[in-house]
Amino acid sequence: MLMQSAFAAIASAFFVLKINFVLAIISMIFAALSILPSIFGGAMLDRASLKWSNANKSYLGRLKEVLAGVDIIKNYQAEKQILKSTNNKLVGSENDYESLNNKQFLFQYFAWLLAVVSMIGPLAFGLYFRQVGLFNVTISTIITLLSSSSSVVSNLRSAIQYFSAIKATHALRQAIIPNAETHDQSSAAPLPSKPELTIKDLSFAYKNHAILDDVSLSLPYGEKLLLSGDSGTGKSTFLNLLTNKLLAQKGSITLGQQQIRANDYAYITQQNWVFDASVRDNLTLDQNFSDQQLVESLKEVNLDQELSNDPLDYQCGEEGKNLSGGQKQRLSIARALLRKRPLLLLDEITAALDDRNSERLRNIIYQLPQTIIEIAHHYNDQQIAENQVLHVQLRAGKIVKVLG
Repeated sequence: MLMQSAFAAIASAFFVLKINFVLAIISMIFAALSILPSIFGGAMLDRASLKWSNANKSYLGRLKEVLAGVDIIKNYQAEKQILKSTNNKLVGSENDYESLNNKQFLFQYFAWLLAVVSMIGPLAFGLYFRQVGLFNVTISTIITLLSSSSSVVSNLRSAIQYFSAIKATHALRQAIIPNAETHDQSSAAPLPSKPELTIKDLSFAYKNHAILDDVSLSLPYGEKLLLSGDSGTGKSTFLNLLTNKLLAQKGSITLGQQQIRANDYAYITQQNWVFDASVRDNLTLDQNFSDQQLVESLKEVNLDQELSNDPLDYQCGEEGKNLSGGQKQRLSIARALLRKRPLLLLDEITAALDDRNSERLRNIIYQLPQTIIEIAHHYNDQQIAENQVLHVQLRAGKIVKVLG
């Protein structure tokens, strides 16, 4: 459409020149005024378009990360803070979009105003030439010229509008924005300083198949438990019952003689999401913590010296590409330590690590004061024994201690 309008404007211009050369030249000069906004306003629209494009890209990237890391955000009850910061990005994008639309309006308004001038100007000159008898201008010449020159202006105006639209969308990409919802969770009543985990007569069945059958277990605060065994024996079901993702059909689970709530535990898997942000932002999840608290949590997992001279400002990269697998897991553990969660639930966190890094990570875990329950298929028996880790398996719905 842009080329079609431009070609029509040129063809009309040739026809106008044949009517009366002098008056036609004057008409062309006035018509050229219509192009001024595109010459001087194009760069302005480019900048506004690029600003909105970057703001929109930032918002969509943030939204993608939030949706990917929603389990982590919910686990640490950071919904309000993450929603606020995400909404700020949305508001920024909307403000930039509004600014772009305002600039487009001004751009098109001045183009229209100059188009009107480009029609009135030749008319005024034509009437003057007719009055003083210059250049053989007659009333019929003026009428024919105005009729024909209006086509020039109209097509120029159309070309400018298409040009404006192209400028406005030059840096943009189409994207689908999904809706995201967050749910507030009430905080738990204060726990004892060293709460004991108690599981009593716990039973759960799926399609008449017993997964857990009257399981009872007591773990004093600080106890380390390794749950191993074949796939399908109920290990993940056990953790899902602890986190209330599944409801027990019989029995009870308490921590410090209270029902377990979301802010009592941290659930860490082998695929913990790392946001494309700094270490500080990944630790806080937009919640309020001092830098001293953040550094202390990094020290507990030996990350304070590995990343840079200023580890809190270290950029993790998209999906944590600037971190090794072991560093990602330790960063996830540091998130939990920062919030003083008394219970850490670890689901195959070493599955993607080699033996050396797995043992290194477990050496850190076993020195932590929290109660820890870990599911793992691969482990070092000697390391388990040296750290006095309680090693159990699920067999026929029962917890059986593994003898070292």
